[in-house]
This record gives sequence, structure tokens and C-alpha cells, in this order.
Amino acid sequence: MKKVMKITYGGAELSKFFDSVTNIKRNIGSTWENSTEKLGNGVDFLYNSRGSKGISFDYVLKGIFFSEINHNKEQLASLVNTKEPIELIFEDEPNKVWLALPDGEQSFDLDSGTLNFLVPSGEAVSVDTKKLNEANSGGELGTITHNADGSTTVIINNAGTLETPPVLSLTSSSENGYYGIATVNGVMEIGNKEEIDGFDYTQSETLINAKTQADFTNNFSPSTLAYSPQSSIILANGSLAWKTDGLRATTFGTGSSFHGGQQVFEVPADSEGNVGAVNFRSDFNIFARADSLGQTGLMQVMFTDADDKFLFGYGVYKIDNKANTAKFKFWDSDKKERSSIDFKANNAEK
Repeated sequence: MKKVMKITYGGAELSKFFDSVTNIKRNIGSTWENSTEKLGNGVDFLYNSRGSKGISFDYVLKGIFFSEINHNKEQLASLVNTKEPIELIFEDEPNKVWLALPDGEQSFDLDSGTLNFLVPSGEAVSVDTKKLNEANSGGELGTITHNADGSTTVIINNAGTLETPPVLSLTSSSENGYYGIATVNGVMEIGNKEEIDGFDYTQSETLINAKTQADFTNNFSPSTLAYSPQSSIILANGSLAWKTDGLRATTFGTGSSFHGGQQVFEVPADSEGNVGAVNFRSDFNIFARADSLGQTGLMQVMFTDADDKFLFGYGVYKIDNKANTAKFKFWDSDKKERSSIDFKANNAEK
């Protein structure tokens, strides 16, 4: 079985209608147009420019019977019926895309014919995009150099045959509000060097997201405070540790009231080097269930300053020793209850 070169036009495969493709003419480069001025002897050259490019090939349609041949001819005519340049790609040069449209007579005789295309730009477009970045700097694509004055020099090696404008992707490492790009052809500036709008850029940041044992181990440490910052009668002489499904009490300690373990997370500085924020969120997931009526328990998330002075907090609080009523409580800076929401500590109840 002979192989027919695959040819697509506008994404449609023309060659599926062909029994053979021959005499493919793409020539070298595009046409050249020279402008001259007549002299007494010869001409004076003024300038030249590249013109359009013609592409053509001969084909034989598939089909034994006239009905098959005519059907394929009509399908072919429909696919090349376009009023604007679209992608023409040949299998032997898959990286080249010719933006072409039908040109002149599309001859046909019995079961064979010739297709003629015009490429107005006179050149192909490469679909093989090359990307120069920090990882491959210094290689065949070019070099990125960061200078002492804060600027960056980029040298790009164009391995193509024509001048090609680069596509730049810029990401600022700080809020400078300004980009300046200088090339041999000119300068482009975006933004304002002085950043005079008077407002600093702010963004949301996640300071901790403890989902795994590694998150907990690397960010928390046992508390040195012997009691809850919210109340001195809630003792912290037990211990907490990460188990397979989350944080659990490993030893409960002793005491006449609530007692258990306590862990500390020291809030780190944000990306600007500041500790603390005017607005922030603190969320946690808890599985709270009384396996039998009358069980009690307490879990608190407390916020303190560097001296363990209580600022505010919230927690799940169950003192009902007869049924399953639990409460979600909020405490303000005076260690007073600000709000309380009741819920049932039953399995699968939210």
C-alpha cells in the first residue's frame, strides 16, 4: 500500500481524498521585488522587499467509479473554499505553518488536478515555540543576566531564518509598579517609577495549613504554660500528639476541672517582614462526638502575645454531664464569653 503525504488545510485533511500527491512546489523563500531607477547605463538599485509566495501540488483523487470521484471532488472544493488565509501544513515539514488561501485556477481533468495556493506574507510560521528562562539561560536559546543596578540583560539567539519579535512574560518580585524594556529598536515603559498612588499593595497569605503530621511537627511545640491562657483553672499538665487522623490527647494530666495538653504555634512574619495583621482568619476542623451520654470535653484555640497574655479565642465546650449538648464559644480580650452557639455532639451531626 503506497503512502500519500498528509496535507491539512484549516485543520481538515485534504490528503484523505487523494490516491497520490506529486509535483509539490514550495520553492526557496518567497518572491523578491526589486525597486530600481533607470540610468543612462543600467539602473540604480533603490531597495527590495519580499513578496508573496505560491504553493501548488498535483493530485489524483481516490475512487474507481465516477460517483466516488465526483463526491471527493465536491468535498475537496468545499474544504478549499475560503476567503481568508488559513493554516496549510505538509507532513514533511510539520513545524511550518503556511497561512494560505486558494489562488487562480484549480484545474481538474477526469480524476486528477492541481491545487494552487497563495501565501500573502511570503513566509511560514513556526509552531515550535522556544522559551528562554532562568533554567536554560546560558544555553543555545540565549542568556539572562541580572545586573548590579537591578536591571536585567536578556540576549536571545534567534535560530530561525527571519526576524522574529519575542514575546515577554514579566513577573515583579515586589510592588514597584514599573517595567522598562529597552531594545536596539526602541524603549517601552509600563507603569510609574515613582509609584505615587500612595497605596501599598496587599495580598492574602496563608501562614500555616497544618494538614499532615509533618505540618504539625515542623510548626508546633509543647506549651510551657501550665494552664489555659483563658482560665487558670483549666490545667495543661497533659500532652497532645499527632495521630493517624489528626491531633489527639495522649496523656490527660490531672486536676479537679478540665485538664489536658497544650501546643503552641508562633505566628511567623509575613512576606513583608511584619508580624500580626489587622484582618485575618483562623479555621480548624474538629471531630466532636460523645460516645456516651454525659461525657464532657473542651478544645480551645487561644491567641496570646509574646508574654502569654490572653488576647481572644474560641473553642468547643461541653459540660453537659447528662446529655449531648455542646457549645461553640467565643471569648474576648477580657476573657469574657462574647458568644455561644449550641450543637449536639452526636455522630455525623454538624
